[in-house]
Amino acid sequence: MYGNYYIILEEHPQIYSYMRTLGEEKVVVILNFSGEQPKFEMPEHVEFAAHELVIINYEVNAEEKIQSIELKPYEARVYRLLK
Repeated sequence: MYGNYYIILEEHPQIYSYMRTLGEEKVVVILNFSGEQPKFEMPEHVEFAAHELVIINYEVNAEEKIQSIELKPYEARVYRLLK
């Protein structure tokens, strides 16, 4: 509710993704609103050093890099970006 909101992939037909920032806190939300398995590619202009997976609805490898993810049908992930 508070902070700034930035859409990450504006034109993707299946994935809704955004970053919310408040002070030093940054969170990335990645949602697949389809029954297919689209690939999420983090744009190069989104900069961060590390991330922590905080919310998921499928079992995934927590060490998987956020830069390129193949999402499962209706998958949701929330990452906290670290400095």
